[in-house]
This record gives sequence, C-alpha cells and structure tokens, in this order.
Amino acid sequence: MPTVIKNIGLLYTGRRKLKDVDLLIDGGRVKDIGRFTGGGYDCEGQTVIPGFVDAHTHLIFAGDRADELEERLQGKSYLDIARRGGGIMATVRMTRAASEEELFELAQQRIKRMIRYGTTTVEIKSGYGLSTEEEIKILKVIKNLRTESPIDIIPTFLGAHVIPTDIDRASYVAMIVDEMLPRIAEEKLAEFCDVFCDEGAFTLKETETILSRAKELGFKLKVHAEELTHTGVASLAAEMGAVSCDHLNRVSLEDLKKMKENGTIAVLLPGTSFYLGTKPPPIAEIKRAGVDIAIATDYNPGTCPILVMPIIVAIGALYYRIPIRDTIRGATYGGALALGRKDIGMLEKGFLADLLVLRTSDLSHLIYHFADDNLVAIFKRGDIIYHR
Repeated sequence: MPTVIKNIGLLYTGRRKLKDVDLLIDGGRVKDIGRFTGGGYDCEGQTVIPGFVDAHTHLIFAGDRADELEERLQGKSYLDIARRGGGIMATVRMTRAASEEELFELAQQRIKRMIRYGTTTVEIKSGYGLSTEEEIKILKVIKNLRTESPIDIIPTFLGAHVIPTDIDRASYVAMIVDEMLPRIAEEKLAEFCDVFCDEGAFTLKETETILSRAKELGFKLKVHAEELTHTGVASLAAEMGAVSCDHLNRVSLEDLKKMKENGTIAVLLPGTSFYLGTKPPPIAEIKRAGVDIAIATDYNPGTCPILVMPIIVAIGALYYRIPIRDTIRGATYGGALALGRKDIGMLEKGFLADLLVLRTSDLSHLIYHFADDNLVAIFKRGDIIYHR
C-alpha cells in the first residue's frame, strides 16, 4: 500500500533540490514527488536526503590498533609501523584468533552504529584472514550479516590485502589464484574482488594476475590504488573494467583519463587521509577529468576507525575541499555507482526509498554542524528503521 512522507521542507534527491514537497512511496520505491493526501510520516518541514552508501569498509576484525596512534603522532609512517609487525598483520593475528561467532557479534554492533548515523547500504571487505580458511571465515560472517541486517550489505573479497608473514610471495599469490578465488566463487561468498597494490602490499604484476583470474571467475573488480605511492594500477584496473579505484592520493592525469574512458568510479576516503595526515588526492584534476566520485569511510582499525558517515562527509568538504552538494552526492549516489547499483542513492522516481530525515534547514548545515546529531529518522525501502 502506498505511503506518504509528507511536509518535507527541503528535499535533496541527489539530482535536484525541491522545497515543500511530499514523497509517495510504493513497494519500497519512490513512486512520485509532489503533494499527496493521506497518512504517513510527517517531516514537519525538515530536510530529507538519500541514505548514505558506504562503498569501502573493512568492518570484520577483532581487537584494535589504538597502540599505533602514539607512534603516528611521533612521526612514524604507515610503512614504519607495518615493518615492526604492526599494521594490517597485527589485526590479522587478532582476527585469526577470534571465532566466527565473536566476529559476527563485533560486526553486528558496528553495523548498528552505522545505521544510527545514516548508512543504508554498506560494502564490507574481507582481508584480515590471509589464508583460505580464515578468509572464508570472514566472508561467512558477512554472509550471515546480510541475512540479519535491515540494510543492504555488499561482500568483497580482499585476500590480496598484504602478503602474510607465514608464506612467501609467490606461494601466496598462487594460493589466491588457484585456491581462494575458485572456492569463493563456487560458494558465492563475494561479489567483488579487491587488491591492495602499493609499496608494502602487492606489485602491479601480481595485481594483474589476481584481477585477471577474478574476472575469469565472474567477480567484479576493485583496487586500492595510488595511495602511498604511484604504481599505475589505476590505469591497469580501469582498462580491465574495474568498477572503482579507491584512495587515489597519488593518481596521475593519465590514470584519470583511463578511468573516465572506462567509467571507473573514484572512491575517495577522506577520513583516512585526515587520520594519517596525508595529502589529499588531486580533487581539481579528478573533477576536470570528469570522473565520478564516491565518498566512503574506509572504516578499519588502523587508519580510519571512523564509521560515522556524516563526519566523513564533513572531512570530504573541509579537508578535501569538495563542494557540499558534490560531497553529499558522493556519499549517496556516487557510492551506489561504486557498487554497481543504479537504483539507490537518489530519491527520484523508481529509486529505492532509502532516506534520511535531518533536523537541518539546508544541506550546508550537515557540514557546518557536523559534530551535532542531525538525524531524526532513517528509512530503508520505505520502512522506518530508526527514529529519535
């Protein structure tokens, strides 16, 4: 039965701003925008925007890496910490020691917090197992979360996060290609395959080998690209048809040209740059190249322990200097594009009715008052899943 979300003071659909309108919802989708009679949810003149689509997270892990914070403040780099046994491998050790049930409970609490701050769709990567059985364990946690959560969860295989310390490079790449990917494909545990190509992680050649096999097996492709150093992986991934290249702090103009030509989305992770104190990506060049952007959290225990999308949106505007509407669009429809979804992230006719009611009078207040709790209500497919 159709329902009405009425008395919206300002509606940002993701494409346009409309004042004093209602949304007609039918079958979980936006049927029309205008003025309608009948009962429904009264927004009382408040602002409505699409729900946040967080297109890059590392949500499944045990423990934390708070001990690394002081080292960072003393000037030690990401690679310095990794070389002494910290970083990703520290989380791998803690995650391997946790049971599937323990990881599920931890992740479920994180999902609840994400929902509380407006995330209605989230991508979750594996990557803290780094062996066949441990990666499968993490992906099964994600599978169980998908059945238990009121929001949509998109699974990504990131066995190619770093080379684990208990196996040599060649053997581990072979394990991913010959063992992990075929099994994960057979069990339908992931939609995407991601590779971290950078200094201290995987080489360009190793990345090509892994992505080629993943593509053969029917995975959609993503890469962690051009974050710490420039490797050329953004160009490679774009030419291979990757849906997105993520990070891009050191992306080149040639990379951006290839991404534009192939429709590859730039997933920007401002929380990570802010947390690490690293230089932002070349935002002006990305915009001039015409590459669509997404804004995501990169939620993880080491380099961005922030899962609150409104804070990430604010950092995108204030630290990356991205215009407010572009930042909000990147955190909604841009995220949808980065996940290959064409029916979320907007509030136009036919789109899923995933939306947020905000006690703000203008979009700018989401940034201006980013430390405030601006959320009043959250809807998923037209059903209310949170109300203050």
